[in-house]
Amino acid sequence: MTLGGIQFGGLASGLDTGAIIDAILAAEGRSLRVLENRKKGEQQKLTLLGTFEGLVNKLRDKARDLQAASKFFAHKLSVGEEGIANFTLSGSAEAGAHTLEVISLASADRYAFAGVADPEAALGTGTVSFTYGSTPYSIAVASGSDNLNDIAAAINTAAGADVTATVVNVGTSSSPSYQLVLAGDDSGADFTITGLTSSVAGLSGATQVSPASNAQIVIDGLTVQRSSNLFADVLPGISFTVSRTTPDATPMSFTVDLDPSGIKANIQQFVDAYNEVVAFTNDQNTFSLEEGTGGELFGDSALDAVRSTLRRALFNVDLSTVVADNEGYSTLGLIGIELSSDGKLEIDDEKLEQKLNGNLDLFSDFFRFEGVAVNHSDSGVFGRIDGMLDDLLDDSTAPNGRNVDGLIDLRKSSIGRQVKDFDDEIERLEFRLDKLEESLVLKFAGLERLLSGLQSQQAFLGATSFGSQR
Repeated sequence: MTLGGIQFGGLASGLDTGAIIDAILAAEGRSLRVLENRKKGEQQKLTLLGTFEGLVNKLRDKARDLQAASKFFAHKLSVGEEGIANFTLSGSAEAGAHTLEVISLASADRYAFAGVADPEAALGTGTVSFTYGSTPYSIAVASGSDNLNDIAAAINTAAGADVTATVVNVGTSSSPSYQLVLAGDDSGADFTITGLTSSVAGLSGATQVSPASNAQIVIDGLTVQRSSNLFADVLPGISFTVSRTTPDATPMSFTVDLDPSGIKANIQQFVDAYNEVVAFTNDQNTFSLEEGTGGELFGDSALDAVRSTLRRALFNVDLSTVVADNEGYSTLGLIGIELSSDGKLEIDDEKLEQKLNGNLDLFSDFFRFEGVAVNHSDSGVFGRIDGMLDDLLDDSTAPNGRNVDGLIDLRKSSIGRQVKDFDDEIERLEFRLDKLEESLVLKFAGLERLLSGLQSQQAFLGATSFGSQR
């Protein structure tokens, strides 16, 4: 063993002094190892609390989202004729029947120059000028880069944000005719190419291939135009893109209906988020004589508080409300959501679908009451969970103006302080052990020197006595 230049190993005493010191330090370090294990446990609690907080926030966000009609309701579409338009529905769509007649599709402005036999042949210098919308462009064509392909590339470099230039062979392989085509990137009557001119000798004869025009439809008897084929703001919650015209005075029909299976799927998302919170809490609070507690957060106050809050939000129903309920829309069980033995929620498909096909207004009010709620108990299920979790988890301000942490933040701060205290105590014990090791090394080194000196004296005396006897 070596310390500060001192080297020893029990050569004089015959003792394994290094092993003795290690044993002493190991015995003295038991308290340090206990503290390190306790610190590790508290750090694991912080990690688990972060996971739990994420699950609770996911549940709260889902409850908050589903309070909006656009997220709670779902719709399905029936189309009388396919291939005319592609539809997209959102939750804010309204049930109803509609007619759609597509008069014309939107198109972009498009021009083509006269054809040339070779797209790599020099056409001469000059400029190509035009205005797109209100933006003017003038592209210079220089010697050495004046063939059709070069001119197209120059136009795309200068004006590629507004127009696209391409070279198209409208002839045959044996008799080619390459034309420079200039097309607007946007469709609609507001996006036109005007003033197209060319001073390049070999590039001339620009003619309009197709004019810029709006898409025009007749929806439920009303004429509507848009610059593109997308109609996203005509009917609430319904957007559609038209792809071909309909025969004159022959509109297609489409119908939007509420989709019970879609609403059920939205409720299932809420049930899944709730069950994730319950599953986490259950895992942490398991106990057996053989394995002990299930997790580091066994019996933690934050988990208990959230669990009891969720139970109150879901199942504390005013008795008078239940008594006055003649149609069966006042409790989760009546709606078709049962509480299983492990605290999770289970959907009774048959009962839930029956309620969905019954009084939909009462069904909706149970989950997302839209009236004026005086307190959380007056809200629907989603509003109660949202509000009660807010009260429990969000920071608040005390009457004296002091900020008060929410429940989980408060627990995390408390555990963080405990970890800090462990760090301070561990640092103190490590310093003490370092000093103890230094002291032991010095003491055993001194013992070795003393024994070595005594052994030298003994050897000297023995040698002297032997010499006198001779």
